[in-house]
Amino acid sequence: MGLLLELILEVLVHFVPDLLVHLGLAWVEAPFKPKPNPILIGLWYCFFGVVAGGLSLLAFPNLMIQTEAGQIASVVLSPFAASFLMVSAAAIIKRDDNYFRFDRFANGYALALCLALVRFYWGR
Repeated sequence: MGLLLELILEVLVHFVPDLLVHLGLAWVEAPFKPKPNPILIGLWYCFFGVVAGGLSLLAFPNLMIQTEAGQIASVVLSPFAASFLMVSAAAIIKRDDNYFRFDRFANGYALALCLALVRFYWGR
């Protein structure tokens, strides 16, 4: 039961910043609406993933999963779960946003993977 709770908490640590970044980016970009550049968007998602990973380490400096095998599994699986949740949330909201691509799995995966790698590398 403890491992399941740790995995759920790890997914939430990846999903909540992902959702907050998406909501914040949508609010900031509304006045501008330039033509989307997928490579630049992907780089921004990676940047925000690193920032979110650093901020999550300030709030939760200790890794939730203590075994090395569990931590590696978390780095591999948590980004998939967080991206799936992001795509699901975008499908529920049904927002037509062509710039930040909320419905793109790769963007959510990039953010969550960078967040997971920062936590894996610098977490205790």
